[in-house]
Amino acid sequence: MDRSPLGAGRGDRRVLQRSGGCRVPGGGFLTCGLTAGPHGPSDRSRQPPHDQDTGLEPGAGPDPKHCEVTIDTSSRPALNDVVAERLVVIFVGINPGLQSAVRGHSFSTPGNRMWPALHSAGFTPRLFRPEQERDLLNLGLGITSLIRRPTPSAADLTHEEYVQGTQDFLRRMKSLRPTWLAFLGVTGYRAAFGDRHASTGMQPAKIDGANAWILPNPSGRNAHFPPAALAQEFTALRIAAGLPDRRRTRHSGVTPTDTGRS
Repeated sequence: MDRSPLGAGRGDRRVLQRSGGCRVPGGGFLTCGLTAGPHGPSDRSRQPPHDQDTGLEPGAGPDPKHCEVTIDTSSRPALNDVVAERLVVIFVGINPGLQSAVRGHSFSTPGNRMWPALHSAGFTPRLFRPEQERDLLNLGLGITSLIRRPTPSAADLTHEEYVQGTQDFLRRMKSLRPTWLAFLGVTGYRAAFGDRHASTGMQPAKIDGANAWILPNPSGRNAHFPPAALAQEFTALRIAAGLPDRRRTRHSGVTPTDTGRS
């Protein structure tokens, strides 16, 4: 994801190029070939320089950055949640970005700083790749989003989607019972919970028994928080949650002593 914060039942389509195609992990269809520009279509179909940049199997198709992406979320989320019961911290994005939905892994949009921030803050013992997202569960960590529909940006979401998505999110969290919910971006939190004055840091009200914390949005577009400042914000949450600095440990597992839970 880029989990930017449900429009379950609505597919999202962004047209950049046409012709040719392949199935993608997010449950959609990716097509490429002609690019619509300001003066009409032009032929720009080409293979990307490195297959690993596409998030697809080698030779499976063109770069999704230059393709039409149609993702159907009517039957299941575009991205699977990385969650389990009673985790210490669940990180909550706004909604998946298109490239993350295509690749099938959270925060895989180039330039997103979520994975470096987690490591710099000591949440992870090493820099994880997006495809290693499920390794977070062994550390007492998880990932979800407020809204399931992938979009080019969170600005494409409607007020109705925030309302429906927040209701769905609260139902899911009630059964999972995390200790902390860390929202990635103050804008999404304000829109979801109607708190126009919310700011980063710990929030005064709990959410179904979970402590709420707002982190800066790790998107590379967020110029207000360069990498060092972003790491400081994430570190403050880790300390508040009582988690050790895992960069200094010899193992990546989580124990009852680490989490404060039995």
